[in-house]
Amino acid sequence: MQKSACLPIDIAPGEFVALPGAQAAKQRKHCQVVRVHGTFHERGQKSADLPTKRKRTRRLSLRGLRQYGTRTWEIIVMTKSIWRLAVRSEFAAAHALRHYKGKCEAVHGHNFSVEAVVEGDTLTEDAQIVADFSDLKKDMAAVLDALDHKDLNAVPPFDAINPSSENLARYIYQGMAAMVKERGVRMYAVTVSERGPQAATYMEL
Repeated sequence: MQKSACLPIDIAPGEFVALPGAQAAKQRKHCQVVRVHGTFHERGQKSADLPTKRKRTRRLSLRGLRQYGTRTWEIIVMTKSIWRLAVRSEFAAAHALRHYKGKCEAVHGHNFSVEAVVEGDTLTEDAQIVADFSDLKKDMAAVLDALDHKDLNAVPPFDAINPSSENLARYIYQGMAAMVKERGVRMYAVTVSERGPQAATYMEL
């Protein structure tokens, strides 16, 4: 049986309400109320006109209609379109992982692979694109330039924190965030890999 979502009972026709909790995160959908009518019957009480302002919630089936007492909500599930663009690059650098207690505690080098993903919900009027890949690659290159062919342990902030793949992914993400925002998109994730399939991904939820 499909679980219902909790919605405020003082909703009005035409309102958009976000699905709460896990359903919102999973579906990224909103409900638009298209009709509200009748009265509301609380358990243990007689039917009464529903107060206009009420903070209690009742469950509403996502399948369409579900009636409580004589008050019925009718909803449509609205989807939101999102595009995600990915750009990839590499940089070469040396690093040492402090307190690792293994071979990686000694200075060694990698050809790091980087993937940055941005997302947007509108297309440009002229070219019908979310953002120009070449611009996104320039933004990534500007951040990676500070890391390429460097001893990462000597580059701030990695002179104070470990230059792990996890911290590198966060550094690149935050370094690109302001630049891509000016292009009308937002950062979604950055993934850094030292070798093969092993990788660390940073996101801000």
